[in-house]
Amino acid sequence: MKTTILTFAIALRCACGVQAQAHQAIEKLSEGLVIRNVTIISPERAEALRNGNIVITGDRIVSVGAEKPAGSLKNYEIINGDGLFVIPGLIDSHVHLAEIPGMPPMHQEKMPDIAEAYRKQLPRSYLYFGFTTLIDLNVIDRAFINRIKQAEVHPDIYDCACALVLANGYPMNYFPPEARFDIFPNFICDSRQADQIPAKFKPEDHSPAAAVKRVKDAGGICVKTHFEPGFGPFRGKLPTMTKEMATDIIAASHRQNLPVIMHANSYQAHQFATQAGADIVAHGLWNWGEHDNEEKIPLPIRQVLDEIVAKKIGFMATTQVMAGLRAMFDSEFLNDPNLQAVLPTALIEWYKSPEGRWFARELQKDFDGLEEAIIYRRFDFMVNRCRQVVQYLAQHDANLLLGSDTPSAPTYGNPPGYNGYLELKHLAESGVTLRQILQAATINNAKAFHLENSYGTIQSGKVANLLLLKKNPLETVEAYDAIATVVLRGKVLPRTTLSANSPQGESADHDHPLIRKVKAYRQANAEHDTARVQALLAKGAARWYEKKEGPGTPIKPAGKGPWSDWDEYFKGKSEIESYKVDSNQVTIRLMEINDYYRLIERGPAPTNLTYYFNQEGKITGILVFRDATPIKDRYEEFEQWAKKNRPADLPYLRPEGEIIPTLDRAKKWRAVLNEWRRSIGLPAIE
Repeated sequence: MKTTILTFAIALRCACGVQAQAHQAIEKLSEGLVIRNVTIISPERAEALRNGNIVITGDRIVSVGAEKPAGSLKNYEIINGDGLFVIPGLIDSHVHLAEIPGMPPMHQEKMPDIAEAYRKQLPRSYLYFGFTTLIDLNVIDRAFINRIKQAEVHPDIYDCACALVLANGYPMNYFPPEARFDIFPNFICDSRQADQIPAKFKPEDHSPAAAVKRVKDAGGICVKTHFEPGFGPFRGKLPTMTKEMATDIIAASHRQNLPVIMHANSYQAHQFATQAGADIVAHGLWNWGEHDNEEKIPLPIRQVLDEIVAKKIGFMATTQVMAGLRAMFDSEFLNDPNLQAVLPTALIEWYKSPEGRWFARELQKDFDGLEEAIIYRRFDFMVNRCRQVVQYLAQHDANLLLGSDTPSAPTYGNPPGYNGYLELKHLAESGVTLRQILQAATINNAKAFHLENSYGTIQSGKVANLLLLKKNPLETVEAYDAIATVVLRGKVLPRTTLSANSPQGESADHDHPLIRKVKAYRQANAEHDTARVQALLAKGAARWYEKKEGPGTPIKPAGKGPWSDWDEYFKGKSEIESYKVDSNQVTIRLMEINDYYRLIERGPAPTNLTYYFNQEGKITGILVFRDATPIKDRYEEFEQWAKKNRPADLPYLRPEGEIIPTLDRAKKWRAVLNEWRRSIGLPAIE
């Protein structure tokens, strides 16, 4: 079925160089970050902590709890977490970073600009869906991984160096005999086929112990190997390792404190992996072998699954392997709007072209030319089989791990970042509880790869990789696509700045000097620090509304403004979505929300502020302007009700048709609006 799945990679060599440090240093705007009044959800907590506070210094969490931070926070950036949920950053423990989904090297050479745009966006695509830590299970291009680590922002990256592949077995079999041993230099010698291994390779250099040592020396944190008798035209034809080889690999790995991940997707392979003592099995059990015609999980397979549960072997379902192949025959997949956030538009358009659908034609050949609709149903059947197995394991509290296998094949159905989110949704659709899903994507992965001292929970001393969500992940899996902000090693990244379709300016370096000054000014204003505000403002600085015309209104140094009481009473909150730098000015886009908006059923209101700077880097003026897009609400409906039921209140609330933001009027607004809401069956908002 998969004759050509790996041949596209022939130009890629397994570069087993020394692994670079997990993350480069990031220059910070301030001494730290404080997230206030947020609901903290972390795997080690039996219950969510409401109104919690998190203090971050540098790239580490220094305190977590209900108590407000002690001491001065003068040089700390503050995030108001009211209405938000914070969880640990997600870990995808099965990625292949050097491969472009659906675009083999020959096409990359023809379209270098598209390929380069993908590579630049790649780290942001994972972050866009909350994956702050990645583990590459087989490094085929060390230089590219090191390049990602030098990007402006990127997830923390670990790897298993070069996989331990049995000589002439999977996946070496997809490459010409004269090239395959150079492409996979960390292969395991097999005395059963000594005459098929070039004489220049000495058996002692390719023993399990020698291969594991190369992984360790290259900085790998894990060992990847395979048990694969073959599929499609190679079904049952490939050499596989003996149990003695597997146990030798596992013993050598454990002596180096490295967990072993075994590729296994069949009944035979899972049975072999569990008996050999693998720590993790990579792939769901979708090939049932002699039991393939059965609809429900047969007893022999349940027994293997029970052993996986009993031994606490990590289980990566990777349902997206089958779903990604299914996507090649889904006419609507490439119209999914989420693809625009993780892939360059030009690449998506190429996928839609006849040339971009080359892999669909190859798959169709493997299915003897069956109609696309029939092939779709075949893969859909396999997806549902995967879900059966996952459901069984979840019901028995197995050690589930989130691994997306991005990309698992040259299919455009495995887009970076989004593929992991789709894998999370498969878990939910398989009956995995939302708490189990959170554990699989955080602490379970951290423990399985011996990273739990740094990742997986929100605790003091751990790396400050966090996600601020607009929805509760213990109530809906959709929360993982409702990310407001990514905190990456203490650095605040609004989600919109990570999208592939963000304007270039909105993806601006958040450590740009002018952006740092805007942040500092806004923070000083929030803290009513008059001295700091005056130091950042130029003499005669002014503010304009909607248009920059005339002298404007003088900007007063810090202190309460006319809307301060209103904003405080209505719990006003603004979230910065993007920054855009243009010469000597910075424009930020805010999404504002408060109880007044909620009372009239209005969504977040977008507001833009442009900060103008002089040559000395001081703020000379601020222009405040709204988006032209109309915002829907139910105010007119309320006004008609008020004219009939509260005619005397409207003139007080809106004299001459304008809101006067005094505290007494704010309280009256809440009372009258709640009365209206109750009259039409809506809950009050107190």
